[in-house]
Amino acid sequence: KLAVVKSNRPFIMTTSVKTDSNNAYSIIPHITEHLLYKDNKQISLGTFSAIKQKLGLDTGAETGSYCTRYHMQYPFDDEKEVEKVIKTQAELLQNPNNFEKDLENEKKIITAEYIQRNYSSVDKLPIVITNTLFNTNLPVPEQPNYKELTQNVQLNNLQDFYDKYYQNKNMATFIVGNIEPDKIATVFARYFNKPNNEGTIKEKSFVKIKATPIIKTIRIDTQIDEKDTNNILVGFVGAPNNDPKSNF
Repeated sequence: KLAVVKSNRPFIMTTSVKTDSNNAYSIIPHITEHLLYKDNKQISLGTFSAIKQKLGLDTGAETGSYCTRYHMQYPFDDEKEVEKVIKTQAELLQNPNNFEKDLENEKKIITAEYIQRNYSSVDKLPIVITNTLFNTNLPVPEQPNYKELTQNVQLNNLQDFYDKYYQNKNMATFIVGNIEPDKIATVFARYFNKPNNEGTIKEKSFVKIKATPIIKTIRIDTQIDEKDTNNILVGFVGAPNNDPKSNF
């Protein structure tokens, strides 16, 4: 799916890949993200780092509980350069060509990220102090052995995961900028038409929706997962008819 919004602002492109992960910090989706968006990754235009430097790109990626998002922001509106941005995004996501070479090093980086994130936010010390001062017996959270979990990930696990989820049918891209939506849609289809990619986008198959200005919004809060009562998905629906069923 592709959404293009013409706006007088710098070009931004975000591609989300639905992964159906139940864990916000699931290791396999996270390692896949790192390997696909590595600075030293070689594609047709050069290494990712060289392309970013030449175009002045601001990029980022993060893996969440149900998808991985890849962002690129280009500060200008030159059509030829915008096309390079789209081509770069497509090639990075469609070419897992450095998995074997970089996997072991990336495992160390992922392990360090998990340890830093979890020990900075969920520390044992406050509960230990509480138990000592008030003679309570609150359970002290045990940190998973992230090193062991990460080391158990094998190359075939990543390849199976990539083949299953990194298909166009699981991707949605949002583009905004001072660009012509029809032209961008054609360019986008050109580079995201990967051979043998299930759900491939055809250049002339777009369903165009002319969005009318939103006059009134309706807020809907709903559980993301019936098993998890702590997560709330907040959304706003608008034009054409504020109908939650068709728009949310």
